Amino acid sequence: MLQIPAWLLTASDVLEWVSQLSVLVPLAIAWRRRVFFTPAVRVLSGYVYLSLFTSLALQIGRHVLHLNNPVQHLYTLLKTLLFGRMYYLALRRPWHRQLVYWLTLGFIGFAALDAFYLEGLTRYNSYGRAVQSLLLIGFAMLYFEQMLRELRVSRLEQDPLFLASVGLVIYSAGTGMLFVLINNFNESLSILTLAFDSVFLLNIAFNVLLSFAFLREPATEVSQR
Repeated sequence: MLQIPAWLLTASDVLEWVSQLSVLVPLAIAWRRRVFFTPAVRVLSGYVYLSLFTSLALQIGRHVLHLNNPVQHLYTLLKTLLFGRMYYLALRRPWHRQLVYWLTLGFIGFAALDAFYLEGLTRYNSYGRAVQSLLLIGFAMLYFEQMLRELRVSRLEQDPLFLASVGLVIYSAGTGMLFVLINNFNESLSILTLAFDSVFLLNIAFNVLLSFAFLREPATEVSQR
């Protein structure tokens, strides 16, 4: 079995902390610019608070309770509900919105099945995370299709939800297969370490794009919407 050098394990631990703390950047931007957010972007900003809360809960679960997989199950469900709500608000075609609504409801049922039957609360929810990845990529594709059809934005990088959706697709596509196989890596520390290092790097990239997304929201107060 491949042995991982001690320095690489240390680097992996540092990368994990950097990944978790990177959410503070979009969080600070979202907090300062929150009065300018449209309803959909306001929902998106809730993700950074959820991410921070989950990071804290995972650390408590790991070091105090020695069990953090239930937190992963809850985080997966809440993240899906949050992004489902965001795309429901952002999409304008009624049947697109209904599709997002019913698929999100279906995911709630699948997440419960995964938590209490397929994998259980005490194991990493690899099936739930994989299905979530496919679902969120699908939602993002609906938004991309809407942008191409309406052509309301001349420069795509100026659209906050476009930037967020690009980050979501990159993260979900890059981690989807890893989540499927994650429970099979439990006996291979080297593969598991490399797998999670990839997740950490993609998470940092996602938070960078979220930061740009919150900065791109026009400085027009919409808090009364």
